[in-house]
Order: sequence, then C-alpha cells, then structure tokens
Amino acid sequence: MERPIYCFIDDSSFEIGLFHEIFQPSFPEIEFLCTSTFDECKKLLDARNLYPSLFILDLYGRSGNRVSSTIPSKTEIQTKVNSFNTLEDVYHNLDYNDPNITNEYLKRLFSILDSWRNLFADVCYSLDQGREYGISNLQSAREYYPLSAAVIYTRKAMLTDAAEIFNQDCDGIFIKPMGSNDDEIKNETKAQLNTLISSWNEIVRNKYVKVFENISKEVIINTGNSGLNPSISSLVNLLKTVGVEEEKEINLKTRLKDILETLPSVIHGVSNTSEFLTGLKLWSLYYYKN
Repeated sequence: MERPIYCFIDDSSFEIGLFHEIFQPSFPEIEFLCTSTFDECKKLLDARNLYPSLFILDLYGRSGNRVSSTIPSKTEIQTKVNSFNTLEDVYHNLDYNDPNITNEYLKRLFSILDSWRNLFADVCYSLDQGREYGISNLQSAREYYPLSAAVIYTRKAMLTDAAEIFNQDCDGIFIKPMGSNDDEIKNETKAQLNTLISSWNEIVRNKYVKVFENISKEVIINTGNSGLNPSISSLVNLLKTVGVEEEKEINLKTRLKDILETLPSVIHGVSNTSEFLTGLKLWSLYYYKN
C-alpha cells in the first residue's frame, strides 16, 4: 500500500525504537522511514523513487567533526558545579524594599540555570554531541527535498539552538516527550502521540500551501500570464481547508484527483516534481480522509 512518507532521523536507537513501537502501529496510514543519518535516508528514498512529505530531525548527535572523548568523571563535573552560584547567593542581601526586586531575583536565579546550561554545552562539545548533527541534516533536506516540510524534534535544545534552527528555514521545533527514565518517556510519548501527529500534519499542509503559492508565481513568470492558474488556485484553496465533513469525502477525493492530474502539465519546466506530486497526492488523500 502506498502511503505518505514521514522521515525520522535520529542517532539514538531508543528514539528510533519509539517510532517503530509507538508511532507506526498507531498511524499505519503513514510510513515512518527511520534512519540514523541523512545519507541512509536518501538511499532508501532514491531506491523507491519517493519524495517525503516531512522530515522529523533530531538536533543533538555526533557530527564527526571532533574526536569523541570519554565521559567526564563525577569528580570533574562536581568540581565545576561547586563554582556555580547557589540559593544562598540568590537570597544573599536581597532587598525586599527594592521596586525592581522581581527582576533582580529572577536574574540571580537564572544564573544557576545558565551555569548548568553552559556546563551541558561544554560536555556535549567534548563528546562530539552538538546541534551540527541536526543542522546538517536540515540543510541536506532543504538541498535535496526543498518541497518537503522539515521540523526539529529534540529534548535538549536551548534558546541559542532555536535561533540557528530558524536561520536554516526550519518549519518548526518540537520538544520530545520528557521522562526520568525510558518507561516514563514511552508513556509520555503515547500520551502526546495524537497531538504530535496532528501538529506535524498541519506543518505539512501549510508547507504545501506555500510551495504551490511559490510555484504559481514561477508559472506566471514563465508563461507571462498575469493570473493564478485555475488548477493551482483550486489546489491551494483545497489545502487551506483544515478539515472536511465526512459526507463530502468522496466528492473531495474526486476533486483532488482531477486537480492533481492537471498539475504536471501546468508546472512542467518549473522543476522536476513528478515524485513530489505523487507524495502530495498520497498525503492529501490521507489527510482529508481523517
């Protein structure tokens, strides 16, 4: 059975296992293609002539740019932690009569968090675990599959990471379900599953709208026509429909099929999009059926 493709790239076997054990059985109408590298993912896509609708990308992973060192000892970490500000520092000589006490208090409290954040970043760097992994995969996705949506799915990202991610034209950042151990993470993943899929589906829908709005501009430039092509206009309007009533499903499928059959000739010469259109058709039929 042909299905829309959502690619998940993560260097953790545990995280990939969650997609095999939880995501795929719960949403069999989507094919989750899970790999640890972009190159591996692309090989699988190329072998089947597939164009994915979405890339779900882990952020922190081994980039291979540095020689990984051993995990620092508890003593080494404790030595650094001992130099951090403590709650004693936060409350020391805090002036409760100062009208700016709230800002002063939060600034002091944040200094503790900031120290831990910097320590975490330093340890990640020493272990060759950093955002370069996810950023590189995002850049590759944009290079080879510019018409696909791409999101970062991470449990470790910080504010500085977010700024760099959006500089790379990412469609969204999602926080992986949290837990103090593997079982808690699995349970929380199950609890958030429907929300995650729903959010990712909307990311894809909005991406397709933007793609065809841009394609329509290229068609206008290439053909000299001043108006939006009827086929593209119909598809954009359809994709802007967030939901569909059940009794209209058959008519919608017929309408969608008619629109998609006319698109190859409309956008011929704009880009090589035959595989993309197949992926769009599969995703659209899935999305508007649910």
